[in-house]
Amino acid sequence: MWTAQQVNDYVYNVDFKPFGGTYHDVGMIWGTRMLAPAGVFASDTAAWPGRKDPTRNIVFMTDGTMSPSQTSYGQYGVEQWDNRTGGAGNSTTDYNNHTARFRVECDAAKKRGITIYVVAVGTGVTTDLTYCASPGQTFQASSKDDLTKAFKSIAQRIAQLRITQ
Repeated sequence: MWTAQQVNDYVYNVDFKPFGGTYHDVGMIWGTRMLAPAGVFASDTAAWPGRKDPTRNIVFMTDGTMSPSQTSYGQYGVEQWDNRTGGAGNSTTDYNNHTARFRVECDAAKKRGITIYVVAVGTGVTTDLTYCASPGQTFQASSKDDLTKAFKSIAQRIAQLRITQ
């Protein structure tokens, strides 16, 4: 039996009204799935015949800190009721579990040879975002000009030609 507050929260969230609920872990999981050399899209990201493997880069952009919600309907259902992330109604535990999963996924992407660029827009760069980024690949943008500079810098780093023998 749902309480009146649970019904209100559910209806509020189903109406797709903005209220937070930033999940860095989910974004990173999907980014890694898209680019992983042996992932579900491997045939689309493989090297062309006779060529070297492509470089793999994730540009992880966020406008907020991790803020999972116990009452939002997300990719794993309603966390408060489904308990798929181990939060079981405790927002601190839920936050810690999502943050741990984010870090694990960042490590997994790097082990697969994926370079991670992190861009924090209108928010600070947290220790978790710095941890996730490949060394020296963290950017903070507080304005349109800052964001343009960050993306120009990333584009230059990705596009650099390297001649080897």
